Amino acid sequence: YKAEFAEAGGALKTPVKDGKEFGGWYYTSDFSEEKVTTATKGAVLYAKWIDLAKSDLKIDLSKSKLKNSSSGSSSIKYDTNSGELNLSAKLWSGKKGAIDAVGSTSKWCDEIVLMYADGTLAKLESGKKYAVTLNYKFVDNNNNSSEGHLPQIAIGYDSTANASSTSAGNFYVAAVKNHAKAEAGSSYYLTAEITGKDKPLRIGSSGLWNCVINSILLQEIDADAENQVTVVYCDEGEYKAEFAEAGGALKTPVKEGKKFVGWYSASDFSGAKVTTASADVVVYAKWINPIEGDLNEDGVADIRDLVMLKEAAINQDTDMKYDLDGDSKPATEDDLLFLKKLLLGITV
Repeated sequence: YKAEFAEAGGALKTPVKDGKEFGGWYYTSDFSEEKVTTATKGAVLYAKWIDLAKSDLKIDLSKSKLKNSSSGSSSIKYDTNSGELNLSAKLWSGKKGAIDAVGSTSKWCDEIVLMYADGTLAKLESGKKYAVTLNYKFVDNNNNSSEGHLPQIAIGYDSTANASSTSAGNFYVAAVKNHAKAEAGSSYYLTAEITGKDKPLRIGSSGLWNCVINSILLQEIDADAENQVTVVYCDEGEYKAEFAEAGGALKTPVKEGKKFVGWYSASDFSGAKVTTASADVVVYAKWINPIEGDLNEDGVADIRDLVMLKEAAINQDTDMKYDLDGDSKPATEDDLLFLKKLLLGITV
């Protein structure tokens, strides 16, 4: 245990440890519940560390390189302000769809070479199993007037013998998504599971279009595990994905100035909340502006919240959301008095 003085309500420090990535501060030693971001008096916090050698493998999009496998004038440019990779695809192979089905090898698509943060080539080691998730936005059609110039994006690897950062032309397709012109303007995700063969990880592209690659997540997973699933999260139009244990609890995200309400299977947040991880499900994050006294999370503090608090007091509910006066004792008479004054507009 170590301690430091900090300003109450101020941001907590971000520690550094060699070979590790800091995963956040937590109240509990098993790192359950939400992250803690601000300093409070008397709190004991636990630091979560991620072993970079065993967890997410960090790809640096700013080091990406474009290899053209056919005639065309495609280009990529990294935006340092947004942290996004902009692809202007102008490759046309003379047939509808240069990238064929999963399991095929394409000789005609653009290939984006991916690198780790340390500048080394992102290779998929032989025998290891990886999960890859690509998050991107289909911006526009790049002056494409023909539906036949089908925009395509794919995840795969360069299957060339002794493949390097300079090779191209043998793109093995692990996952591919074909787009129609009408789909421009929206964000999408693409996932793949790949068993490594000591080949470089690549993004493939074909057609005439502009897209923005927001992120690519590469995770090494247990090749023998039977209960790991990919959970795809959509947060305000941006897709992300993580591997989780099937049936396990979904993560609880944190966003500054917002209160997380829950995950939903519908983008309009109708229906019941989704609380457990399952395969091939897209869940949508619902956020609200935090409102004092809004216990039922409907966006307003009113008499319904008072009824809810009274029921919690009768049932001796220990959920800390009912601790409105900050004394660490939820659903007490003092909390009821606090909410009554709040609803009456009395300074509390």
